[in-house]
Amino acid sequence: MNRKILGLILIISVVLIVCSEEKVVCNKFNIKTKLQNQTVQVSLDTDLPKNTVIMVTVSRRYKEKGNNSNYAIEYFSQRSTVEKWVTTQSVAVDDLKWETALKIKQKKMKKLGIGFEVDSISNKINVSIIVPINQTSKKFGKDNANLSGKMVKTSGLRTISGEISILYPLKK
Repeated sequence: MNRKILGLILIISVVLIVCSEEKVVCNKFNIKTKLQNQTVQVSLDTDLPKNTVIMVTVSRRYKEKGNNSNYAIEYFSQRSTVEKWVTTQSVAVDDLKWETALKIKQKKMKKLGIGFEVDSISNKINVSIIVPINQTSKKFGKDNANLSGKMVKTSGLRTISGEISILYPLKK
C-alpha cells in the first residue's frame, strides 16, 4: 500500500512541476513609428516581459541588376531589450551614410569577383523588430519552447517579428 501511495505522490509531483513551468505569452507586438526630419521615432507596444531580448533594425532595400532579390543596407541595428523600446527611441536616417555603405559593399564584392550594379533602390525605409530564440531569461525555455500567444510563429523557429515600411525616398 505504501508503494502505491508513494508512486501516486511521485506522479502528482511530476505533473505539478511540469504544469507549473512558466510560460511567456505574447498576444500584442505593435511597432509604432513616426518620421521627423531625418529621424525615425520607434517604439514597441507589447505584452512581453521587459527583459525580453529583441533585435531592432532600420534599413533600406535595393535590387541588383539581373537579380530580382531584395538586399538591405542598414541605417541602424541593435540587440536590446523590450524595456528600452517601450519608450520612443530616435534613429537617424542619414542617406549619405546609407549610400556610402552601399558603395563600400559594391567595392568589397567587386574585390571578391562578384561585383554588382544597382538596378533600383526602394523609396521606403523598413523598421523591423525580432524576438530571437537566444533569450537570456530561462522563462523562455530552450529555443523559446515556453513562448506562446497569438504573435508567436510556430512553424520553424519559435520567434516573433514585425516590420513597418515608411515612405521616405532618398534625397538626390
